[in-house]
Amino acid sequence: GDIAHTGLIKEFERFAAVWDRVFPGDCGADGRKIEKLFASGNHCIDGWDGRWKGWSEERLRAERFNYADNPQKTWQRLFHEDWHDIFVKHVKGVPFIGAQWKSQQAPFIKPPIAETVAKLAPTFDPKLPFFFFQHDAPAGTCFGPSGDADVTAALKPWANAVSISGHYHRSVVDDRNVWQGGFTAISAGCMHEASGGENYRNVNYYWHKPSRTKPMRTTEWIAKGGCCSVLEVFADHLVMHRRSIRMEEPLGEDWAIPLPAAYGKGFDFKLRSAAMAAPEFAAGAK
Repeated sequence: GDIAHTGLIKEFERFAAVWDRVFPGDCGADGRKIEKLFASGNHCIDGWDGRWKGWSEERLRAERFNYADNPQKTWQRLFHEDWHDIFVKHVKGVPFIGAQWKSQQAPFIKPPIAETVAKLAPTFDPKLPFFFFQHDAPAGTCFGPSGDADVTAALKPWANAVSISGHYHRSVVDDRNVWQGGFTAISAGCMHEASGGENYRNVNYYWHKPSRTKPMRTTEWIAKGGCCSVLEVFADHLVMHRRSIRMEEPLGEDWAIPLPAAYGKGFDFKLRSAAMAAPEFAAGAK
């Protein structure tokens, strides 16, 4: 999510231009088809409260993504596919359900998450994972009580479900990025300011630091950004790689995430918390 930053069509155009340059014709360097699994975020849809106040009808229609029929027209023009509030795609037999951001302002986007998952999940192969992706995280998973309770309720009956989300600007090396209970939830991290590397493990830094107003903040975001999570998908597990794109090296150990999810196994937060110990310094350390 958050393909755009302030909800303007020109920001989608910049992103689409980069995508088309890297994956011309939606194909990789070896010619294989690359599926676009894009979902809008709050910056794409709602921008910031009051941003559009005083804009003329002409300017809104020309510049704002979520206005009138602009989502449909812009998505089709830039990504060559229809816009849907919620949709499903298949990659090598693995289903991906995607949902757009639930808008707080008109025109309202309200993806029918519960209905769609209830309809589709029973048709999926229970021996394979299926994925649900949207910008906000399921409530009660990677980010504690924060998030979308509708997604949690919809996925809870399906142990082979895997949620992927963003929104919270968390570093890709954070140990809390994978949660397992009734299903699996994964935070995709953030490629921007929360992407510094192993020295900032478990810290939402830059954006939230009291010193955020110092002149070098923006420079540091650029210098330390560019990290990603890469998931390899197998029938009975996922392998998560955390990498720095800029430095072309791993940022942490690879994680093997067992499937299907189960309480008391794998990445259950309670299990992991019980096994953790507070860090200690050697006697006499300064």
